[in-house]
Amino acid sequence: MSLTVCSVCLSVCLCVSVIGTPFYMMDYVSGRIFNDPLLPGLDVAERRRVYQSMSQVLTQIHKVDITAAGLQDFGKSGTSQ
Repeated sequence: MSLTVCSVCLSVCLCVSVIGTPFYMMDYVSGRIFNDPLLPGLDVAERRRVYQSMSQVLTQIHKVDITAAGLQDFGKSGTSQ
């Protein structure tokens, strides 16, 4: 799915006999995982960069053409509220 700039789902398995529950596999994206949104271990400049990056990614996600990405049947259609 080269239409997006974020991680993409590579495979979905709905058969519960495989591992006991439906699951999916995502594309690997290098980076860090932050469990606390306050980012207590980072200084002010680092937090600013993280929050700016999050904002940029959310902007890119919202620019995805749902139909072109093959997601038109996923979730509710129309405006989100």
